[in-house]
Amino acid sequence: MPKDEDIFNYRLSRARRTIENAFGILASRFRIFRKPIIASEKTIINITKATIVLHNFIKKLETDTDISMYNQTISCSASNMQTDELQGLVPINRAGSNHYSSNAKEIRDKLKIYVNHAGALEYQQRQL
Repeated sequence: MPKDEDIFNYRLSRARRTIENAFGILASRFRIFRKPIIASEKTIINITKATIVLHNFIKKLETDTDISMYNQTISCSASNMQTDELQGLVPINRAGSNHYSSNAKEIRDKLKIYVNHAGALEYQQRQL
């Protein structure tokens, strides 16, 4: 696999992991994210923004003791949570072939060029 493709895949993987971690924090605090949300895309975006603002507001108001208790709650919640409780992300069955659209390929190629040139990070060459 070409080096630029490896770098793109590495950066995409890091971004996905960061998003999954952030969503996990929101889901542990706000139950609405534990099952599919039946609403319009605009409403879902507004719900997500509102919960992020609430989360940040709560974090600013907490004392050190509160933070410790909050972290323990998240740990307990995450370890006690059954898989069926987190239904916000439901499995998607194969909807077509393994080939993505030309539009998706074009977007992927533009992102690959960006992360290998203008958006390159100093450490990304050493990581692979």
